[in-house]
Amino acid sequence: MNKLYKQYAEIKAEIKKIRNEAKEMEAKIFEDLSAVEGNKLITDFATFSLVYRPKWKYTDELLEKEKLVKDKIKIMKKEEEVKGVAEKISDNGSLRCQLKN
Repeated sequence: MNKLYKQYAEIKAEIKKIRNEAKEMEAKIFEDLSAVEGNKLITDFATFSLVYRPKWKYTDELLEKEKLVKDKIKIMKKEEEVKGVAEKISDNGSLRCQLKN
């Protein structure tokens, strides 16, 4: 069984390494495609293109209202759980693996 755990941890470490490498490559590819007409490059193995999405900055007043609404909803959900009104449909389990660096 210990072999299984070790193998899993090694795979998770490799995934982390590959994600970091990909992130570094992504920045370079983004820079390269910025200079290409149409911001698109078609190769035999993939099509690369830049996609732009708007990013918004809201007023502090609106963000505070949003927080109040979210907090109120959390309270309302908890009240339903405590009163037994909310229906528990499952106990979801998940695996956490904290790698030692």
